[in-house]
Amino acid sequence: MYCSDFNANGIVDFITHMNGKIVMGIDGIVDEVWQMIDRRTTADEYELIQNMKELGDMIIRRGEGGFAKEIILKRRSYGGFTGNTGMAVAALTLNPTLIGMYGIPEQDTAFDDLKPICDLISVGDPAKCYILEFNDGKIMMPLLTNLLNFTWDRLAKEPRFKKISDLMNNGDIVCLGYWSNMMDFDNIITHLVNDFCCDKHKRFIFDFANLTKRSTEDLKRTLSLLGKLNKKSLMSLSLNEHEGSLLFEYFGIDGSINIETVSEKLLRLHKSIGIDEVIIHTPEFAAGTSVSEGVAAVKQNKCLNPVKTAGAGDTFNGGYAASCLDRPYKLNFSGRLAMANAATAFYVSHGFPPDRVQLINEIKNCYRLKE
Repeated sequence: MYCSDFNANGIVDFITHMNGKIVMGIDGIVDEVWQMIDRRTTADEYELIQNMKELGDMIIRRGEGGFAKEIILKRRSYGGFTGNTGMAVAALTLNPTLIGMYGIPEQDTAFDDLKPICDLISVGDPAKCYILEFNDGKIMMPLLTNLLNFTWDRLAKEPRFKKISDLMNNGDIVCLGYWSNMMDFDNIITHLVNDFCCDKHKRFIFDFANLTKRSTEDLKRTLSLLGKLNKKSLMSLSLNEHEGSLLFEYFGIDGSINIETVSEKLLRLHKSIGIDEVIIHTPEFAAGTSVSEGVAAVKQNKCLNPVKTAGAGDTFNGGYAASCLDRPYKLNFSGRLAMANAATAFYVSHGFPPDRVQLINEIKNCYRLKE
């Protein structure tokens, strides 16, 4: 992992001393992660389907008719935007506030790991996401009724609405996801910015997730709205390579993603959208464009044997949100991307997000910093 436009020692110092308040909303998902068995030899011994392509080839070869493969439960845990991104921030001892659907009146046990290190505010019952996990990716099948029906009017009727609005207003960074699951997103963000969070120094960070789930017209309408709201609060849109490719194509730009051409494409996209930052993160690099700081691109070494891939993008977003805090000082754009990349690199190779010491060691190892 490298980039010529940041001070790695400065990132280490920033991680050591960073502080501030990060608020996240508005979802709550329980993940059930499954693996698919190719063949079983005994009751306890079996071989897994390792790659998504392998599964796809099996389905194509089968042709018409049924296709059956045994699955086994790998884990049941918190998931979704607030769960995964919140844990990435909480691991850095920043004690984020998470607003979402975690269970009413009792919180689901899937969120127990978050309780001691986050301020959880539950406004409903969680959705579920069934995930088939492979070495090279995942197939996600969300059951989202509880999220799709969540609206601003419902939030405004919450008994703790005053506390929620105060937290949003006082947060240094406000992160919202996923747009694709929030049918009332435009109404929610409009009220948040206009009524509570109108501050030219406050930053909103968005993860839209599955762009194909909503119409192109919906997407362009939301982006136009964010461009207007950007005049009151700074807006950052974070995309993985698949989302970035689709967004390029929606705006008439070639959808291929590589580090040699992505900067020029991001500049063209940025002009069409009009928000402060647009970021694309991939397993091999992160790149972005900023109104005030221009274009930045940071490579990272792709993990060839990932321990865990589900939640990698959320961990990038959590690392990036932490990097956007301005205490003890503000990192430059490349430095923020490098810090988020390091958080993701640690996550996929270890299976959990790093704490401050682990993130610092990841930075030091990447850039061969001496003690």
